Amino acid sequence: MAATLVAGMLAGCSTVDGVLGAVGLQRVPSTGPAPVIKVDRVPPASSAAASWTGTYRGMLPCPDCEGLRISLSLFKDATYELQTEQIGSDKRFERRGSFTFNGDETRITLDANGQNRSFDILPPNRLRMLGKDAAPITGPDAEKFILRK
Repeated sequence: MAATLVAGMLAGCSTVDGVLGAVGLQRVPSTGPAPVIKVDRVPPASSAAASWTGTYRGMLPCPDCEGLRISLSLFKDATYELQTEQIGSDKRFERRGSFTFNGDETRITLDANGQNRSFDILPPNRLRMLGKDAAPITGPDAEKFILRK
């Protein structure tokens, strides 16, 4: 399924929305400042979580442009800022919200504002963006879905 996802993304997407939609993200219009978010579960301070804060960056493949620059900043209060930018254009999108850890602190999941997107925490200092089905993306472009701090 993940290979089909990448193949579909490379075959026919011509906009930021199309590429992001192929991996499960859709444009959410900016409506001003981010809302104040109450976090039910503050991320743990254990060794696995101790190094997760910071900004992770990567370049997603794009069939009709030079690429999509993605930046995900994770903060200690369990909030995030996700920015995407189509290289070579002025198309930029920003999302903010909260995230949670799974039980063993190896995966984070963004809230509905981040379209419940999941990322595996990979040592050292990397996140792997997962497909819509929360499975790793496979195929020749799989490495492009690794964000680095």
